[in-house]
Amino acid sequence: MPDGKDSQPAAMPVLKILNQIRTGEINLEEAPLPKDIRLECVEHLWITEAQPVATIAGILNVSEKTIRRDQDEIRERNQARLSPEESLKLVSELMTKFNSTHENLMRLARGKEGSVQEKAQSGYYAYKAIEGQIEILQKLGYAPNKPMTIEADIYHHQEEDMTVDQLKAELAEIEKLAESKGRKDPEIIRLIETAKHQIALAEAKDTLVDLRNNLSQNPESSGEQGK
Repeated sequence: MPDGKDSQPAAMPVLKILNQIRTGEINLEEAPLPKDIRLECVEHLWITEAQPVATIAGILNVSEKTIRRDQDEIRERNQARLSPEESLKLVSELMTKFNSTHENLMRLARGKEGSVQEKAQSGYYAYKAIEGQIEILQKLGYAPNKPMTIEADIYHHQEEDMTVDQLKAELAEIEKLAESKGRKDPEIIRLIETAKHQIALAEAKDTLVDLRNNLSQNPESSGEQGK
């Protein structure tokens, strides 16, 4: 390691320290990093560069067990640092990233370039981005933790908006689309069969209502017919 005050790890930014470790200017075999500097390096490699534990241990010349202990300490330290205001700011930044990701995916899904399959995949990932956003908000306590209630409510309104005949026509179009694209994967087949079952239930419900209304009309004449 070069001599001089400016060359000491404690006096240098983390990126410069890591660069000198990688180039061999800092020899960790001769002098391991002080713990506080090592924690800063671990945090950067782990969170910013998304390096796995084994890689971080190799770069910093310590055991994987040491890195895992460092990660636990970093988690506790960062958690203690966050005030309520900082937590809200972090959530806001996270939501901004989610929204940006969703917009980019929807742009790909609606763009002129790419195959139908690629566009459909982009649309699916856009939906998953929203789903992940809601899940995180629920876990953090910023959204109601009742996804099934919301889903049921949405389905209920969809039933009110579409008649049985409209649902049948919509399903027929979807089946044609799936057939034209050669989509025979089990999930598509399962969803189609589920939709058929749900439409049948809706149709049976309408029939039962008609039957009840029919029986409730002219009870006297119905009784005479039965004699």
